[in-house]
Amino acid sequence: MKGVIRLRLAEQVVIDGQLARSRNAEPNDRSSPAAPAVALEELAYWLYHFDAALRRGDRQELAERAGRIATLAEPLGLRSLAGVARDLLTLFDAGGQGSASHWLGPARAAVAARLVRVGEASILRAWELQDMPG
Repeated sequence: MKGVIRLRLAEQVVIDGQLARSRNAEPNDRSSPAAPAVALEELAYWLYHFDAALRRGDRQELAERAGRIATLAEPLGLRSLAGVARDLLTLFDAGGQGSASHWLGPARAAVAARLVRVGEASILRAWELQDMPG
């Protein structure tokens, strides 16, 4: 088909230096090299369940999962992911509890889909940083 534009959705992610700094902590410290790996696994778990809730259309679970993702992403330095999760929470809060507009709608659906993309990209990039020597 001529004139059809295919969009590729690729997300740029921002990770601050907390991951690299935590690799040099004491072995029994909560911020030891294993701690970010465990936290990334937990983050992947919650992202999977967020995506499942999105597919089911469970708005309450979406809000709960987005809050958990933001809480986990922030201390790992996954600023992009934490920001998108907070943006989604803000959109849910702005919708009002009893209103018909509280359900996803185009803006919330777009931000929810972006949260999944940014989440996947952030986790992959953080794993790459964990695997780097030094």
